Amino acid sequence: MRESGVPATEVVAEQESLADMVWANAERFADVIGFRRRVDGSWLDVTTRDFAAQVLALAKGLVAAGLAPGDRVALLSRVRYEWTLVDLAVWAAGCVAVAVPETSSAEQVAWLLRDSGARAVVVEDDEHRRVVEGVVDRLPELTRVWRVDPGPDEVPAESAPALDELVALGAGVPDAEVHRRRLAVGSADLAAVAYTAGTTGRPKGVELTHRALLTQVRALVGAFPSLLRPGNSMLQSLSQAAVPARVVTLACVYTRTTLGHLPDSGDHASDLATFRPTFVAATPRVFERVRATARRRAAAHDRAGLFDLAEGVAVRYSVALSTGGASTALRARRLLAARVLGRELHAELGGRCVAALCHGGALDARLAHFFRGAGIPVHSGYGLTESAGLVCVNTESRFRAGTVGRPLPGVDVRIDEPVDGVGEVLLRGDALFRGYWRDEAATAEALVDGWLHTGDLGSLDADGYLRISGRRRDAITTADGRALVPSALEDRVRRDSLVSHCVVLGDRPPHVVALITVAEAGLADWAARAGRAEVDVATDPDLRAALRRTVEAANRTVSRAASITAFAVLAGDFTEAAGELTPTGTPRRDVIAKTRADDLAALHRH
Repeated sequence: MRESGVPATEVVAEQESLADMVWANAERFADVIGFRRRVDGSWLDVTTRDFAAQVLALAKGLVAAGLAPGDRVALLSRVRYEWTLVDLAVWAAGCVAVAVPETSSAEQVAWLLRDSGARAVVVEDDEHRRVVEGVVDRLPELTRVWRVDPGPDEVPAESAPALDELVALGAGVPDAEVHRRRLAVGSADLAAVAYTAGTTGRPKGVELTHRALLTQVRALVGAFPSLLRPGNSMLQSLSQAAVPARVVTLACVYTRTTLGHLPDSGDHASDLATFRPTFVAATPRVFERVRATARRRAAAHDRAGLFDLAEGVAVRYSVALSTGGASTALRARRLLAARVLGRELHAELGGRCVAALCHGGALDARLAHFFRGAGIPVHSGYGLTESAGLVCVNTESRFRAGTVGRPLPGVDVRIDEPVDGVGEVLLRGDALFRGYWRDEAATAEALVDGWLHTGDLGSLDADGYLRISGRRRDAITTADGRALVPSALEDRVRRDSLVSHCVVLGDRPPHVVALITVAEAGLADWAARAGRAEVDVATDPDLRAALRRTVEAANRTVSRAASITAFAVLAGDFTEAAGELTPTGTPRRDVIAKTRADDLAALHRH
């Protein structure tokens, strides 16, 4: 058993709550630009004073609607300014926030609203409203539905506050009533019911207190003091239904780091160029896309060879930093490489991005070295819904590519029953959830003697850096009787720019097979180099040969029994709409095994 922990540097007081930061900022730094709100393609400044006034107005509306302290209020929306506004208004009114992923099906929405016992729900637009109204007959506790966006016949003024209907409802409620409720909330009180991604089975409601979320906010601020501070800015594009993204957002509010919100559409070039964030937060897929697009941009200007040369120098420089230091000659070459790469990367990240936070999956070690060597370090971390966000993270001073970093202050990490150093990751600390909503049996199974059994497999090195191997339940028993955690193989295949997703499954053991989907951008580059106008991804022999070489290279990193014996190239990618991906883009293996059953059967026949 190996264990690593960092003592807590701050303790959340009993009387503190998440809404306090809104008024602390407004009272002491009223004119600071806390947000930039996107309206009709333009970014409008919102001061901390204006934000506090809007939070207060919405909280008064919730009070006027008859919502009592402790009542659950759900939010169904893409990431946007109003998401954070409503979140903090719910807490100011003494209520409990319930995040509903914006990609949820009608059945999923019905389950989350019914299970949480939500009495009210805020939806983004008419499409979301119709989803809720279609299941409302199954939700006896739901009494109110409010919409963020105006309807087609309503034309609001640009300066109008969000959710006018709710604001008007609360016009007669005294400000003092909201402040009375807010100050009555303590750190031990429930702040949110956040639902797990549900990669298998029904999502479970995770009870997060004000203390848990505040603990994570302060730990993150302590880890990144040069990023989370006034004068800097961050563009949030990740779903706020994912707790790590929500905590990063709250850390920006807490530190008065100017915050913008923008749903991840896959192409933000113009918005990044106008917002110009100091740093961004995203999943590994985004950084893979940024690197691929930057190289494609270089190739379009006949600089692909120069880009590749600079990339090699950047990676060698970052590796040298981690293994004793770079030579004078390498440092000089790296300065030139960073200039070459920076030109292309800054074009993708808005022009003044100096760093990034990464969570929601494993960041490839070479990609981490690439960005650090290029001068834009990507700080990867690890956390769960049950841990109220990130519990481990790579920082500027403590960075190890291929890992998710060291524990944050107040967190203990233990590797349980390790075999060759790898075992289940256990967590302990003040940031942990207090239990699963209305599910004592699941709580007792997950929390044992104060330790959270995560279900993830990982290892700790001698310096306390955590490396995640994959999910314990995903392990495949190979022909030699060993357990294969497929994520390592999948990550190696996904290093190929041609690959969008790779899902390795045990197809009627002992056979190990893979389902591969092709990345559009990578395919376009491959087709251009091959001089091809059209490519049938499912049947093209040259494309399959290229992917076979990638699979064979990945196989050389594992034993023969653990190698991929066959693979299928799918005509289309996995989607959230089909239930194959979680909101953070993680494949749901059990769903994919059903939706792609014909492809798996064909692999077995061959």
